[in-house]
Amino acid sequence: MNLAFLKNIPKWKKFPSVNTLGYFNPLGNFIYLDEFEDEDDFKKCSENPSLDKNRFSIYVHEYQHYIDQISTLWGIKNIYKIYESFDAVFKNNEINFFKHRELILNLKRDYFIDYYTVKYNHIEGNFKNRWKFQIKSGIRFDFNGNINENLPIPFITFASLDDILISRVPISVVSLLETTATNAEFEFLISEAVKLDSPYREIQINAISKKLESKLYHPDLTLYSAAVHLTAV
Repeated sequence: MNLAFLKNIPKWKKFPSVNTLGYFNPLGNFIYLDEFEDEDDFKKCSENPSLDKNRFSIYVHEYQHYIDQISTLWGIKNIYKIYESFDAVFKNNEINFFKHRELILNLKRDYFIDYYTVKYNHIEGNFKNRWKFQIKSGIRFDFNGNINENLPIPFITFASLDDILISRVPISVVSLLETTATNAEFEFLISEAVKLDSPYREIQINAISKKLESKLYHPDLTLYSAAVHLTAV
């Protein structure tokens, strides 16, 4: 199967794993795992995840996105809009072409990338040099570029310990979804680590902590970690 079309999928149309090794695409309702060569490779890993836990944790992350899509009210509504859009396009029903436009706008609202996400400075933090953040609100634009004062939007603005601005990101649906997926990923890794005897158990847990630390305090990942920082306090 030719998968070249995957390169043309805009980034906002998929929920990427924060380590960029796979993603869940809500439009096609499929998981793409870059780390696996083929179905047999994945099957071998899934039969004994403990022997290949790093690659399998990526699947756990993306599978959580799939679960959220098919088992939550947000997800069911999303699927309904997707099928309405596909139905209008495949049947060439011009009267319902607006359904496709509604779907695109709905997906963009889940991210709130347009207009709202601002990157100021590339400053990485860690557990000893934690970021500061403030919760703010602003006025959102409609898709004609007009201000809609009836629909405020919440933001988190991150800054370093020296009060140097890092980024401003919206508290979005995608940020919440990434929180649940990352939690599932790290729960699996921790569950595997505690099975080990000392000192391997402590070594593994320390490595997992470092991995989480790099995700929480990376300025390019604030869109996905915003809700984590918010709920952690």
